Amino acid sequence: MKVDNSNFFKQVPFFLSGGFLVLVLSMSNFAGADSGSEKLLYRYKNENGVVVLDSHIPKKYLAKGYSIIDIYGNVIEKVAPALSEAEKEKLASDEKAALELEHKKKLRAEADKKLLKTFADPEDAERARDRQLETLDIQINITRGNIKRLEADIALENEKAANMERSGQNVSKEILQRIANIEKQIAKANQSILSKEQEKKELAQAFEVNIQRLKELKLHAHES
Repeated sequence: MKVDNSNFFKQVPFFLSGGFLVLVLSMSNFAGADSGSEKLLYRYKNENGVVVLDSHIPKKYLAKGYSIIDIYGNVIEKVAPALSEAEKEKLASDEKAALELEHKKKLRAEADKKLLKTFADPEDAERARDRQLETLDIQINITRGNIKRLEADIALENEKAANMERSGQNVSKEILQRIANIEKQIAKANQSILSKEQEKKELAQAFEVNIQRLKELKLHAHES
């Protein structure tokens, strides 16, 4: 059964209402159409921004996006406009950010799993922190004791040197060498103390991060 062209316009009046659309059709394309082979239309905007309906779409308008509709105005398919270079860059950037976020989540999950294997709860981590800080304090106190002993040794060598000078003798190379060696040992010991103090700070900071995370995990576990 052939479609009556006059009925076609009655069936799709909204295409022509308001003066916003331009209907560009070759009516012969529809004269032989029947219910088994329904013709479709392309709806797109031309360079003037006017909406056009046609049985085909020029290649130059494909990138701007279009809709495929039937003769009753039902949208069969909608093709989005092609992305601009800026939009492509943003899409690539968003995809990269999403991948990075997913990677960070994976790393966090692995770190949480390891953390929970190491410490049973925040209090357990606090006890471990205190033990390690105490060990460092012991090492620092031992080094300070060594410094006091070295200071006593250098005081003795200085006294020997002063006695030789008072007696009119030149200070021996052996005494000068011992004094220089002791001064180096004292400087090295003081540097060791500074390093241990810095290690204490870094240790406390690292544990604080882990303790806070354990508290968060514990809270989430209770909420769930």
